[in-house]
Amino acid sequence: MGTLTSLSFFRCQLTCLPEWIGDLQELSTLLLDSNKITNLPESISQLVKLEDLCLRNNQLTSIPRVLNELKKLIILDLSHNEINRLPGAIKGLSKLKSLYLKGNNLTSIP
Repeated sequence: MGTLTSLSFFRCQLTCLPEWIGDLQELSTLLLDSNKITNLPESISQLVKLEDLCLRNNQLTSIPRVLNELKKLIILDLSHNEINRLPGAIKGLSKLKSLYLKGNNLTSIP
């Protein structure tokens, strides 16, 4: 059996992710759009190969600190959440090429 590298939970009405998500350490793509997620588990920081993370259309009010551990992220989609500020720590994601923030409550960008 092959290794799981892509996982999608599109429109599954999820409010949170299970801690075991961190066990899927070969994931390069994780699509969680159109759910009701308000926060991410600490274990997501173990997804060190993750390049594409989509959290579009959820209920995040801030950018979770655990995302700073995902150093291989190239695409981060946080569109259409309830985020009101962009933390300076996001600059630690040095491989990030696309950051989507449309439809949030941002009033300024650091």
